[in-house]
Formats: sequence, structure tokens, C-alpha cells
Amino acid sequence: MAEKTGPGQPVAEAPDARLPPEGDKLTALANSAFASAKLTGTPAISAVRPTHDNQWGDYVFCITGTVPAAKYAVLVGHDKVLEVRSSIFVDGCEQETYQPLAPPPPPRKTAPRR
Repeated sequence: MAEKTGPGQPVAEAPDARLPPEGDKLTALANSAFASAKLTGTPAISAVRPTHDNQWGDYVFCITGTVPAAKYAVLVGHDKVLEVRSSIFVDGCEQETYQPLAPPPPPRKTAPRR
């Protein structure tokens, strides 16, 4: 939330303002949601945007696979996935543009113990 510091002063961001997930964090959230929704094919993601008053969480983005092309809304709050659900009208997933999502990193190989 922004607050004014005084007349004619610039608006300062409150320390508890939440930023949208991006980069590796967004990739991890989206891959988790993709697996949770049991989508198949190549994962694709929409842009992240703030939620509406009647949506849960701070941000929402949409995911889809290629087989079948069902669309799911991913509601995020406090850098965690709060809900993955079939898209409804208020989510706006049908109007979104999707970009391919980077695949999750392969599991780390551990050296055998001797």
C-alpha cells in the first residue's frame, strides 16, 4: 500500500507491500500448480496480475497444457500457491496470452555413500 509522506511529497511504498512472483519463484509456483492440476503436454503461463476483490490471495496467473488445452487459475498469496482451480469467468484465463514455461530443474543427483 502506498502512503503520502506529506503535502507535495512523493508517495512511498509501505514496507508490507507484496510484490508479484517472478523469475525462479514464479517458475517454481507454476510448475507446482501444473503438477497439481495434472495437466499434460507443454506447460504455458499467462502474465501475473493482481487479484480482484472477490478472488483469494494477492496475485493470479493462468496455466494451461497442450493436451487438452484446459485453463486453470492459480491464486497466490505470501509467495505460496493458495488454490489451483478450473478457470471461471472472473479469472479471465480465456482472454490471456500464454508463454511456454521453463521445465522444472532435474532432481539433484547425490553421490553414493561409501
